[in-house]
Amino acid sequence: SVREQGANVLMMDIKGKDFCGDTEFVRRGNFEVSWCRHDGLPFNPLIPSPILHPGTGNVYVDCRQHIQKVASVLASTYFTGHSVQQRNTLQQAIQQCFSDRGIDPLSRDPNFSLDDVPVLSEIEVQLENMANAGPVLGRIRDLLTYNTFREDHRTTRFEDIIGSSWIIELSDFDDDKIKTAISKLFLVSA
Repeated sequence: SVREQGANVLMMDIKGKDFCGDTEFVRRGNFEVSWCRHDGLPFNPLIPSPILHPGTGNVYVDCRQHIQKVASVLASTYFTGHSVQQRNTLQQAIQQCFSDRGIDPLSRDPNFSLDDVPVLSEIEVQLENMANAGPVLGRIRDLLTYNTFREDHRTTRFEDIIGSSWIIELSDFDDDKIKTAISKLFLVSA
């Protein structure tokens, strides 16, 4: 009924094809479906979303804040009970990915092309090249194994997918941490 009113919907199907498996539901709701384990995430969660300044109404992008949020999401899922140092190592790896692509990761209003924004899977290479990053890579490697963060979605912003209605199917992932991390990345992007 929400779709019949013309509203867009983003649903996470975590338990087991509750919605994706119902072809009539998908058809009637005119949903796009991302079988995330097979198709990858339909957007790049490393693209910072524009922020509206509440006082001035100016719009800006804050790479530093966005990188911190992404690192915090992954740390809260994979590093619970472990040191802040692992979160910081992950954040440094993401920052280095931005730097390697010519984007200042500490900039508050960067000028960049979407083609230059890294995809999350690139941090694997960064972590492999960093001293003492083995424990961090070991904890998040499962998230990167499925090719969830893909080159073909490098330039797709979260804002691009919310112009239509989606069901994100996550039940094919065996590990609940992967489902949790992906769900949290949607929240950070929103």
